[in-house]
Amino acid sequence: MTAQPLEGLKVLDLAWVVAGPLIGRSLADYGATVVRIESSRRVETARLMGPFPKGVFDVQQCTLYENTNAGKLGLALDLRRPEAQAVVRAGRYAPMGARSFGPVVAGMRRANHFEWSTDGIAIIPMIETVEAIANLDGILAVPGIDAIYVGPADLSITLGLKPGNNDGESKFDDALQTIVAACRKAGIVPGIHATAALVERRLEQGFRMITVTSDTLALKGSLTADLAIARGARPADAKSGAMY
Repeated sequence: MTAQPLEGLKVLDLAWVVAGPLIGRSLADYGATVVRIESSRRVETARLMGPFPKGVFDVQQCTLYENTNAGKLGLALDLRRPEAQAVVRAGRYAPMGARSFGPVVAGMRRANHFEWSTDGIAIIPMIETVEAIANLDGILAVPGIDAIYVGPADLSITLGLKPGNNDGESKFDDALQTIVAACRKAGIVPGIHATAALVERRLEQGFRMITVTSDTLALKGSLTADLAIARGARPADAKSGAMY
């Protein structure tokens, strides 16, 4: 099988609706491994927009959503629920899980899917609410989890803060410290959504998987910087630190 141009590139897709997910799909079409993460409790907007098979509303069968996210890997789970824990097992082959071997579709992307799946499939639940932190030890104890991913904006909202990175606010800082400590104890990789400017701080806090930017922000930042330079700005002044 001929190697695709982006083979070996791993992308974490957190985009919503249409534009961002379509970029992620394009990356997947060119061989990147795109892992989509979304909340099971906050429905992705595209799932609500249709069209739906036979005109029957169903967030699990939205043609728009499926089209913009085809070719990606991903799970959306509430790991406090037993059925969600069963889904984690469904993502792994025995003895770690109970996944059935179906080589036809998987083999279209890689011939060695079974061997690849041991390290290639990652189960990464999101921790982005006070409730999730309260249940953190139970979530981290679910067999098969590789990492967790903190959504600082939603976490901040549930802490009674403005959405975003609220470093310096004791409630926010304490929440991140609690998450990292629990992950270390459980042997789980702590991840977090961030910006390039926050990478050093997040590393010091103990996070080991850190988002530097997103597809749409990278495009927007580059275009904004190039346009600013074209209009006479100094390169050092033409940058963006946006989070979303």
